[in-house]
Amino acid sequence: MDNRQIIQAYFDRMNSEDWEGLGELFDEDAVLEAPGFPRQRGRETVSGYFRAALGIYPKHYDDPVRIVVAGDTVTVNIHYEGTLANGYQLSFDAVDVFELRDGKIVEETSWYDSYMVRQALLEGRALSQGPEGDRARLRLAMAGLRGDAYVLGGEWSDTGPDDALCVPAVIVDGGGGLTPEGIAALPKGFALLVRDATAIDPAALSGRPVGGSANGAAAPSPGPWATGLALADVRAKQGVLVGPAAANGGRADLLLIA
Repeated sequence: MDNRQIIQAYFDRMNSEDWEGLGELFDEDAVLEAPGFPRQRGRETVSGYFRAALGIYPKHYDDPVRIVVAGDTVTVNIHYEGTLANGYQLSFDAVDVFELRDGKIVEETSWYDSYMVRQALLEGRALSQGPEGDRARLRLAMAGLRGDAYVLGGEWSDTGPDDALCVPAVIVDGGGGLTPEGIAALPKGFALLVRDATAIDPAALSGRPVGGSANGAAAPSPGPWATGLALADVRAKQGVLVGPAAANGGRADLLLIA
């Protein structure tokens, strides 16, 4: 195969999920550079990267809309279409540059708007029910938070450290009831972790997207807890996030967006 045919075979095998055949097109020490990911090195590693990256899409198609061959360098304009398991459709454009030697791909460098793609994936996952949707909805709610306040970090108990939550936040020790007046006096523009509140006035949370666990204290009905995530589902990390109700002694702990 000439270089154009090799690149066309790359897309054919990618779209048909022929991962073994895809790997055969790469040199044994091939390198892949993709936005937001560490460098992938080695035929099996590169093939595994594509298998994992596309595994979340039951339907996907990379369309090489323009292929430009300049000796052993091939540049491709790509239009991607993918569908998540919940039916959410995502599309974006990319540019990939391939370096070939002796009939094998030795290097592939990809460019695309990785921030946009991650945001779209988050929006798609937020449509799902269950823990995955809860995590996505919480992250979307916190996406615009800014500030230099205390960093709130924690690990999701059902997926581990790969899905750690880290947002700009302030810790507030309630020391009694949490009232609308108390909320109004707190800093604006970042998340709040309220601890040791003996009761939470539902009016204090009116119109605020929140996620948390009342842990036995007087608290709003599930309606205002828009993100659907309970703090009791989060394990402690660096002593910042609270754990299950039994470990909290029945305190009211709340994470909300100020």
